[in-house]
Amino acid sequence: GPSTAFGRDFTSEGELSESATLTVSTNINTPQDMDVVAAQGSSENEYDNLSVLKVDFKAEKDDVTITDLVVDLTRGGAGVATATTAYLYDGSTLIGSAAVVGTSATVMGATFSDIDYVVSKDATKTLTVSLDIDSAGTAADTFVADIDTADVTSENAAGTGLTESGSATGETITIRKIGIEATLVSKSITKSATS
Repeated sequence: GPSTAFGRDFTSEGELSESATLTVSTNINTPQDMDVVAAQGSSENEYDNLSVLKVDFKAEKDDVTITDLVVDLTRGGAGVATATTAYLYDGSTLIGSAAVVGTSATVMGATFSDIDYVVSKDATKTLTVSLDIDSAGTAADTFVADIDTADVTSENAAGTGLTESGSATGETITIRKIGIEATLVSKSITKSATS
């Protein structure tokens, strides 16, 4: 053995798991402020699968499982249009769907229960929230989606609950059943002569 005493510090896998974290943030590609014409359906006042928020979940020190997730919705404007169903996607893969329930004329939410979505250690996953909109009117309604730490339930690989941090808030999406829809057909570039 060594002739003098020595010491070694180490961190066990269990300790790393116990210090796991999950951070919530708004993805840079979340839909921007926009006006949407909801003219689908037999009454021409619906819009299916409208993307309203992209949210990043970053796990550190361990794999983290998101067991439950709530998406909060704030409605403004005329108060005619309603969100009926919310969807949660990983890319084009559907993670879950949930009914949108209103607690008041302006406050609504969708609860995704038992989704058990895994975010790998030191990875960031982006999920997209989209909505089915019904009963849009000629006057404008607005929707804003957000997720904060009170809306996220997660656990480490050992099944121990975590305290999450951060939040994600979407931009204002304005809904009407009528409006101008413009599509770029062509464009040309003209360069002036240089001296």
